[in-house]
Amino acid sequence: MICKRSSHQPELTMNASRRHFLAAAAAPSALRAAAPPAAELYNKLGGILKQPVLKKHLFKSPVIIESLELLRLDNQFLCRVRSSAGAEGISVAHSTMKTLWPIFFDNLQPFFLGKDARELDLILEKVFVYGFNFRFNGISLGIPLATIEFAILDMLGRLAAKPVGELIGEIHNPEVGLYMATEWREKPVEESIRLIRDAVAEYDIHALKIKIGGLMFMTADMYAEGPKGRTEAIIPLVRKTFGDSMALYADANGFYTVPEAVRVGRLLEQYKYRYFEEPVMFDHLEDIRQVAQALALPIANGEQDYSFYGFRWLLAHGGLD
Repeated sequence: MICKRSSHQPELTMNASRRHFLAAAAAPSALRAAAPPAAELYNKLGGILKQPVLKKHLFKSPVIIESLELLRLDNQFLCRVRSSAGAEGISVAHSTMKTLWPIFFDNLQPFFLGKDARELDLILEKVFVYGFNFRFNGISLGIPLATIEFAILDMLGRLAAKPVGELIGEIHNPEVGLYMATEWREKPVEESIRLIRDAVAEYDIHALKIKIGGLMFMTADMYAEGPKGRTEAIIPLVRKTFGDSMALYADANGFYTVPEAVRVGRLLEQYKYRYFEEPVMFDHLEDIRQVAQALALPIANGEQDYSFYGFRWLLAHGGLD
């Protein structure tokens, strides 16, 4: 069970551009008039990506990164960065750092040492070139890199006496809601419901994410299958168990094909789930787009793919909300 951030907003409605797309499906000329071409949106997003993120003007003097450490206690990790002037920042690493720590030390740490933290935008761009780091995809590079980035931002925030949000933009929501993420997709429906109910009872939870599909990640048995019919049974049962006041989300971790994802997505729509996360594999961009265009339900993606290209393509082509 994991608690994560959630916007926790009122019931979501169909995205306007998606609605126009579906309504104009039989009228190509109307469709062309409804929204800018994907290429135009793609280029516009490219222009946005070229804009600076870190507010360098907040720092008048260089902030030279003198040390970058990864501290471990059992399978818990902290990253600590220190400047040559004694400033310090700390971040908490994801638990998968127990596997990825060599990438931290071999692929990333040497590049950051001696750099001016005020140039964080450029550092994060060029670190992909260093040692051919762009060959590493998804969380293998993303988690160690994000761990370092957060520690540097923490250090800069302390120096500027500002929260991190004000170093890169403006804070619009000082409080952020949480949702509870549950697992147990390998369990029968009745046991899953009991485990989910017990987990929810421990906290003041108003938003809940369940796992659907049969991705059997927890076993080396390549013939293993999840309980038959679990998804179709648990989607309505979770809604019935927790009522309409609970915000519900569903995550397939990329288990489905496009037709199956659409079928399950319509069941989620029927029971008023708020979004469908990773209905198909995270890097199958065209498949994601097809699912998104077939459903009114918002599609979430990006836990595994942090690339600007992936987000840029999906946003331009109507694949994400």
